[in-house]
Amino acid sequence: MFSVLCHYFFSQFSFPSLTPDCTDEYMEIRDAGTPADCHHPACRGTSNELQTFRLCACNRTIATHQSMNGHITSPNYPNPYDHNSSCSTILTALTGYHIFLVFKDFRLEKTRRSFNGRLSTSIQEMLTDVRNFGPFQNVIDQYSGLYSNEFCEYDYIEIIDSFENRTQRYCDYKLPPSFLSSSNTLEIYFKSDSTMAPGGYDAYYYTVRPSESLSFIYYDFGVISEPQGAVTNVGYPGYKNRQKMRWRIDPPNGHKCKLILLMMDFGKNTNGECTEGDHMVLGEIRSEGSENTPLNYLPCRNAVTFPKEISIEPGISILLEFYTDDNKADNGDGFRIEWTCENYYIMQV
Repeated sequence: MFSVLCHYFFSQFSFPSLTPDCTDEYMEIRDAGTPADCHHPACRGTSNELQTFRLCACNRTIATHQSMNGHITSPNYPNPYDHNSSCSTILTALTGYHIFLVFKDFRLEKTRRSFNGRLSTSIQEMLTDVRNFGPFQNVIDQYSGLYSNEFCEYDYIEIIDSFENRTQRYCDYKLPPSFLSSSNTLEIYFKSDSTMAPGGYDAYYYTVRPSESLSFIYYDFGVISEPQGAVTNVGYPGYKNRQKMRWRIDPPNGHKCKLILLMMDFGKNTNGECTEGDHMVLGEIRSEGSENTPLNYLPCRNAVTFPKEISIEPGISILLEFYTDDNKADNGDGFRIEWTCENYYIMQV
């Protein structure tokens, strides 16, 4: 008897189901008979049992221990999302790990303004102290600041951190701040009404287990294999002292990539050099090479004009490290970097 194990990989998948069990819209995969010694949940349990599995893009739980990082989008992204729909994505990690969420694109229906101009300083301080709502910057719209908005009454997302009982709501075209969960679970809830439907959102999640010593807190975000994405420092915009963060980006084989430095607001620019105090370095790791690669300082503050692009040749992995010291005088909003990769061979045709 011969057995065949099939793997299915989806490059696109969007079924805006309104129910958690995918009863209204779904794709169904049927397992009509597999070897009895298969212990995977998708395999049959008895000789007469037919296994069916329904999958939908919304109302799902993603176990990040199976994939330590990835990205989630609104239904139909980058096309307009559906009207009168809701979507809940729950990210879960192993005990002791946290989930770091970074938005790359965010375009929801514009909200009604309940005030003229920017919020006053007193209201900003009240929201920050009482609701723990921090300001965020939109790298596309000249970094104009807004706040987690309880006035979002049309289309919105909610980031729900149940461990600390925190719910933050966002809408409009402003990128939300990066978010680090207080435990191993984080929920992203999306709701749309019956009117305007722009492009939606694109967000990247990274699983991390912080380690703490007497001198600093260390965040190692492991290896990222996404062909595009966005990373920021923990706490962006803003950061704490005495921290070290590390990322390694492994582009797909045969892809040429570019890093886009959108914001590098940290440290001290001394004669065009950013080597003192808070700083960030980049290393290039060649195929099968060691991570003990030379590290080059990245620009900060007004050392160069941002955004700044850095080309990465095929076969090169990218190592990023960010360090903060105990001097608050040089603190800023931190950094925001995006990357995108293209198939090198297709580009040559």
